[in-house]
Order: sequence, then C-alpha cells, then structure tokens
Amino acid sequence: GGHPGHPLVQGLREATTLHFLPVMNPDGAARFQRHNAQGIDINRDARALVSPEARALHGLREQVRPAFGFNLHDQQVGYRTGDSDRGTAIALLAPAFNEARDVDATRARAIEVAVAIRAV
Repeated sequence: GGHPGHPLVQGLREATTLHFLPVMNPDGAARFQRHNAQGIDINRDARALVSPEARALHGLREQVRPAFGFNLHDQQVGYRTGDSDRGTAIALLAPAFNEARDVDATRARAIEVAVAIRAV
C-alpha cells in the first residue's frame, strides 16, 4: 500500500491471515455461467452442498473458521456503482440468516465491514 509504515497497516499485517481459494467454478467461468458442468448453481448451493465445489468451500470454512469470507467475482455487465456509469468490482453483502432478516452479532459485523469498505 501507500503507507506501509502506518501503525494501522502494521497492525493489520501482524494480526491478519488471508486464505485464498481461486476459481470455485472453473467450468462455469469458462462458459460465463453460475452453473457448473452438472447444472448446479454454485452461488445457491451453500446449504444443500450438492456440488463438489460447495463441499470444498464448506470444508475449508470449517477448517479455517474465518472471521469473514469475501466472495470476489465478476458482476453482471449492467451493475453500476450508485448512479454513476462506473461498473462494480465487488458486491458487499451481509445476507440474512432467517426470513425475518434479523441482525445478530455476526451479521452486524458484516454490515460494519461493508460500510467501512464502501467509505474507503
């Protein structure tokens, strides 16, 4: 970054571990689709764990137990930043865990991180 000596940057480097799992859906990515070669929508398979991709991601999450997970992927061509003509590079979500869309401590932290990222 632009300020490697800043105390906040140094603190983040010392206290943060990043794990990367690249290309969870290579066969879908090759076809520009969310569905894998078996026709399973990988973005919607987090609960059922039908696909090998979802099972691999779930296994990694169980092993690492991250404080946060970021799903970085291409957005649709038409998605824009606010009212501008600039395309989005990241989607910030804090999905609800129930139908009532309650906010528990975990979701509140995700909302706070999304707000902080947006502010930057």
